[in-house]
Amino acid sequence: MFNGEVIANGNAAVTARGFWIGFTPNPSINNAAVINVGAGTGAFTVNVIGMSAYTPTLLLMC
Repeated sequence: MFNGEVIANGNAAVTARGFWIGFTPNPSINNAAVINVGAGTGAFTVNVIGMSAYTPTLLLMC
């Protein structure tokens, strides 16, 4: 389970929020998974299943 929160919008609309997950040493948008969980400010949670406990993973909140 991943948790995130958008606490400020910089006076602009938050049109998307979520997580970007890469499974390679140098992930790019072409070989990563993007999990979009809506828009706007506030807290959000994503349940991710099927990930191995021993797989190196890069997780970024976007």
